[in-house]
Amino acid sequence: MVEGGNCIRQPVLDYDVCLAVHNMLQLEESKGSIYELGGPHNYTLKELMEYIANILNHRPKYINMTYDDCMKIVYAPNAYFEV
Repeated sequence: MVEGGNCIRQPVLDYDVCLAVHNMLQLEESKGSIYELGGPHNYTLKELMEYIANILNHRPKYINMTYDDCMKIVYAPNAYFEV
């Protein structure tokens, strides 16, 4: 878990994103505008993982690492890396 899973997420349903884009395409005044979409609640990444684990009735093992260490794995997945 990167930085203890403290990053905040605001999940949104894909249907809601599609509906928002559809509505924006129909409005002439929305041209050139920027919209930020997010769901009604904020969760930490750790809270979301706990929620999914409870639904699946499975306890994952977490490895806490820094953002820099995580990026080493992302950009060099086949390189030897030790946590």
